[in-house]
Amino acid sequence: MIKKLKIFTVDDEISITEIVCEFLELFVHTDVFTSNNSKEAIHRLGEEKFDLIITDHFMPEFTGIDLLKSVRQVNSINLETPVFILTSLHSEVEQEINGIFDHTKVLNKVESLHLIGTHVLDVFPDFKNPLAN
Repeated sequence: MIKKLKIFTVDDEISITEIVCEFLELFVHTDVFTSNNSKEAIHRLGEEKFDLIITDHFMPEFTGIDLLKSVRQVNSINLETPVFILTSLHSEVEQEINGIFDHTKVLNKVESLHLIGTHVLDVFPDFKNPLAN
């Protein structure tokens, strides 16, 4: 059996998690899990290991940076899991986390959403969907 990437995507907007899933499935051999609640997502990330986490930045309760801080705690099972933060405030968020968190990439949400599969393959090139053109 071919291994699939296990990706967790978090956004308070259901339509965005659906779009991310669709674009990922086009290009990447993956199982995608979603959450539309940042508090529930932080809880799940404390209990379950993922290969990649994709999160929105601005969400009710906790931001993408709050989520990042929780998974970068010393005993976290996702301590070294790569994280993509999607935001329209790309420069500001990138500046805030610059040099603090490893394995983290800030992507402009508007410009990068349709390229999310490409960004994932940049990190995991061996997981290209065999059905992709």
